[in-house]
Amino acid sequence: MVLKHDGEEETAFLLSMSEGLSQLNFSSLDSTTGLDLLSKTIVISGLFTNCWATYAKKNTVTTQSKKWWNNKCRTVLETYKRTGEHSDWFSFHSTTRQAKQHFFDNKIAEIASTNK
Repeated sequence: MVLKHDGEEETAFLLSMSEGLSQLNFSSLDSTTGLDLLSKTIVISGLFTNCWATYAKKNTVTTQSKKWWNNKCRTVLETYKRTGEHSDWFSFHSTTRQAKQHFFDNKIAEIASTNK
């Protein structure tokens, strides 16, 4: 299970965690009794588990997985598979080429800026 970095799921996860943590009463943590600390730890663990289960997505890596693949590529491919139209194939081909170009241009710029 993963959360896409800087994605909507990550933002929602962090907001949900901060809202859940803000609702907890930490005033009694002044006492260092093991039972109180253990109960707070269990509550925080449960909050994290619930938020993670809600917002994390299963990531299936296959031999066909490509880092440049994006949602637009997926949408256009689904359209082509549904219609089988020749024009949709060209749209898919064009979209994947643009996605590759954008991804590798960013990679080259990142490498160039880190190697200065």
